[in-house]
Amino acid sequence: MYMKTMFICIATLIAMGCSNYNEVEGVNPAAPTKIFHASIDEEVSRVYMATDLSMHWNAADAISLFCSAKNEKYQFQGKDGDINGDFAPVQEGNTTATMSHYAALYPYMSAATISEDGSTLHVTMPAVQNYATASMGKDANMMTAATASLERRDLKFRNVCGYLCLNLYGNDVTLGSVVLKGNGSEKLAGEATVSVTYDAPSVVTMGDAATDAVTLLCDNVSLGSSTEPTQLYFAIPPTTFEQGFTVTVTDAGGKVFVVDTDKRVAIERNTIQPMAAVEVTPKEATIEGLTAPEMVSLPAQSAKAQSVSVGCSTEDVTISASEPWFGVVGGTATVAKGDAQSVALWSEPNFSTAERSAVITITGVRSGLSVQLPVVQSPYFTTI
Repeated sequence: MYMKTMFICIATLIAMGCSNYNEVEGVNPAAPTKIFHASIDEEVSRVYMATDLSMHWNAADAISLFCSAKNEKYQFQGKDGDINGDFAPVQEGNTTATMSHYAALYPYMSAATISEDGSTLHVTMPAVQNYATASMGKDANMMTAATASLERRDLKFRNVCGYLCLNLYGNDVTLGSVVLKGNGSEKLAGEATVSVTYDAPSVVTMGDAATDAVTLLCDNVSLGSSTEPTQLYFAIPPTTFEQGFTVTVTDAGGKVFVVDTDKRVAIERNTIQPMAAVEVTPKEATIEGLTAPEMVSLPAQSAKAQSVSVGCSTEDVTISASEPWFGVVGGTATVAKGDAQSVALWSEPNFSTAERSAVITITGVRSGLSVQLPVVQSPYFTTI
């Protein structure tokens, strides 16, 4: 059974509360060259949170810098834990400025572009993030900054995202991944535009092709106890989950645990939203309330489409199959939560002497869990 025991922690949660990040200050305006401030290296570094939940830099972090359409890479010159520091160009160049100011993006994103006037960045919000102890993983968080003019060299970086903090504990539970998905299909990752100005926080607008789920890869993270739960952070665009959200936890052995809430949850920019601690007890993947046959048997040949009855009392489900000779009419069918419905199947004749098999995949739209129904088709010919 799914647990619906995740409650919003409004006041405090294990001495955390909803805490604003301290946003990064600008650097020395008298620097002899174009020097700026941010973080995240392509391979090993990341911005991390100190115990006071303020942002700090890592050595060798990098940013994207713009004074024209050219995306220039700048690298941090300080050390791990610095609050302020200088960024220098990775490769010197003679870029001709076409904008009236400098704009910067953290982390460095080679595919990022900017509008002609330098007011809007085109970026990709990450759909996959990596676990980090009491922090966000590499490339998860995003910050922007702009100077007041081309004569200035100081950048005050502001966080773009809001932060959802899950607190999970379990007895001998090792995590593989955790997937966050809004119950209202809110867009959380993929293409987006981000405003960037000197004197105002950035505003994120998700694109039409954006997706509605974020996966946190945990790489065998062991969960803590009920008194010291493990904190897992998602950095996502400011979002209001009007119908709550669903979290699907998969352990290292492939077993799953689903926790969800139907309460309204608002994730605000630059703010941590902690959730009440939840015990994780992974089980074999099942879709709660699903009704379907244990197996589907197809005739060797038939002029009519076959059908299968599928229903689910807890969520909408999709039904699909992909074999050269067998599938769902229309490619994929969706069955709304409630009573069972008839789903049409097609198949080619089995003009052979051997039985052949396939599977029908049923996937929960909310939970993301899948089950497979075995399909067999008898042969038309028999061996003499």
